Amino acid sequence: MRLSNPVIGMWRLARLALFLAVPVLLAACDTNAGQYPPYTLTGNGDFFGNKVAAHGAFAVVGANQESTTAEQAGAAYVFTTSDGIVWQRMQRLAPERSRERDDFAWSLDMHGTQIVVGAPGENQEKGAAYVFEYDGATWVQTARLAPEGVLRGDRFGSSVAIDSDRLLIGAHLKDRSHPDSAELLRGAGVVYYFERQEGRWVLRQEIEPEDPAAFKAFGAALDLHGDQVIVGAMGDGKVNAITDGPGAAYVFTLRGGAWQQTAKLVAPAPDPKSQYGNAVGITDERAVVSAFGFDYDGFNSAGALFTYARTGDAWRFDSRLTPSDAENYAYFGEQVTIYDNRVASASIFKNEGAGVVYLFEAQEETWVEVAQLEAPEPSPSDFFGEDVALTEEHLVVGAPGTDGDKGVAYVLRRDGTGWVYPE
Repeated sequence: MRLSNPVIGMWRLARLALFLAVPVLLAACDTNAGQYPPYTLTGNGDFFGNKVAAHGAFAVVGANQESTTAEQAGAAYVFTTSDGIVWQRMQRLAPERSRERDDFAWSLDMHGTQIVVGAPGENQEKGAAYVFEYDGATWVQTARLAPEGVLRGDRFGSSVAIDSDRLLIGAHLKDRSHPDSAELLRGAGVVYYFERQEGRWVLRQEIEPEDPAAFKAFGAALDLHGDQVIVGAMGDGKVNAITDGPGAAYVFTLRGGAWQQTAKLVAPAPDPKSQYGNAVGITDERAVVSAFGFDYDGFNSAGALFTYARTGDAWRFDSRLTPSDAENYAYFGEQVTIYDNRVASASIFKNEGAGVVYLFEAQEETWVEVAQLEAPEPSPSDFFGEDVALTEEHLVVGAPGTDGDKGVAYVLRRDGTGWVYPE
């Protein structure tokens, strides 16, 4: 597995030192009928399930280490369902020209019939992002985005988010100049905002926080919902490239065609090793920020999620979410997904790396853990929950370590108030 992102890459390197495997399972495709149940998605191996996204009757699963066309070039796979139970593979997505170590599908997102895929390793880690659209028959690449001014090592495409005609792409290692001086802020990070106009994606804004700083890694995580975007900056507060910082997340609101910062979120008790801001999610009224290295109640690096509620432009701390069966070094919260009043995340190291996904619901004024989910046949180093995606009726879970790092993804269906593997 290629570890080119110094903020997130060192965390993944530590994982490989402990578990030499990777997980992923999703819904069934024609080529795997009989081998896997119909709620399992599969690709061509190579860490399939490192990223997942879903919308309506579609799901997309990344395999950023796939080497079909070039070593670790990466690919993504689109699936669809007509009954919400059986999923069929539609198409493999890859750039028109794949190159070695592109890291295509390091990040991905989808909305309606649009998919955006980040390839931050492309062109000596300058990075790029690709947009695909469904024309009713196939998914067609409609754009390759790589703005002028992106330099080697910026890793443009390390995070992506799309919502209709709005597209945001993070370059969390990009150097910036301080707005009030000539000081070069290394690894400050920036988020690029594109707007679709007459069928073309046009760069409209380079988004930065009001307090830019070196090593902030602004843009390491992103989520977009309507006129609200949340940006993770897990390096906030770092004093150099080696030490950790307590981290932060920033909320921006779209006003007059431009994104304006409306809040900076921090943990109630900031901890330099918590990795706060590693993953983020947002809806109209709620936000969630992960801190997978967070210590609490005597547990080391057990991990936690922090939720926030919005009143006007103000975001107040709401709750700290932790698993009911917390344990040391479970790293709960490496990824997070939020939909309406539901949040899902995972402890991927739990049970020798088999992984467990936890679902929480906001019920009146309280968040309640409503489910603990495992793979149908859990095995050590599956890393079930490497990534998760919630929709109204489905939960997609990546397990890229499954079957010797080939990986799979699973689709669970909401049944009343519970989540089940469809029969």
